[in-house]
Amino acid sequence: MTRKQRFLGFLGFFAAGLFCFVVASFYLPVLILKSRKFSILFTFGSLFLITSFGVLRGPYNHFHGMVKADRLPQTTLYFFSMVATLFFALQLQSTLLTVIAAAIQIFTLIWYTFSYTPGGQTGFMLFGKLATSMVKKTATSTFSA
Repeated sequence: MTRKQRFLGFLGFFAAGLFCFVVASFYLPVLILKSRKFSILFTFGSLFLITSFGVLRGPYNHFHGMVKADRLPQTTLYFFSMVATLFFALQLQSTLLTVIAAAIQIFTLIWYTFSYTPGGQTGFMLFGKLATSMVKKTATSTFSA
């Protein structure tokens, strides 16, 4: 595949993943009632996101990057959390276990995304500092007024 084809494939799968995440987020206020729909949408969003990076880097390179010794625990936890989320939602139909597995999946997805995005860890730290600064300024102005 050419560089342009890889980038367009990445954008397509990434957009599909974001779409699934956005639609899943609409179910957050009614998570207790719609945990199965949320988990399916969120897990498909995760799969689309993984696929997008696989297309960008190449499937072979991406797979070998995921199973390197330093990333294997993260990859294992990420895939385990996706399977667990679907299992708890569809098979056991347990809202509590589904929410716990989905929370682990969200954490590992963030970890995965920032570890594979160039400058991701630096960007994560920058956005974290900006968010902390904004919260502190808002809290200071709210409580001092």
